[in-house]
Amino acid sequence: MEVEIVRKHENNLLKRVDVTFKAVHPKEKTPQRTIVRDKIAGIVGKPRDGVIIAYMRSHFGTPTSEGFAKCYDSADDAKKTEPKFILIRHGLAEKVAKAAAAPAKAPEKKK
Repeated sequence: MEVEIVRKHENNLLKRVDVTFKAVHPKEKTPQRTIVRDKIAGIVGKPRDGVIIAYMRSHFGTPTSEGFAKCYDSADDAKKTEPKFILIRHGLAEKVAKAAAAPAKAPEKKK
């Protein structure tokens, strides 16, 4: 699998590099986020934990995927900006289990 950077933009306000990428994966299924994160981190020169893949879409009938990634200097910088569900998806935050709700009480019938 090859990952190619299509567009790169320095976003100084949010202290990150925005990257549009294209992954070519002949004779393979859609690549996992972890593999793509490793490749993008190597190309951009940022740590793996600081790379957040916003989306990645495969094209029907072709062995290519396109996506958008945000590359921060550290995982702490990513945690300050990204929403909780994205951090959970990338393994940077723990999912908090909700307490089980008590079963609803049936209303009493009047006689």
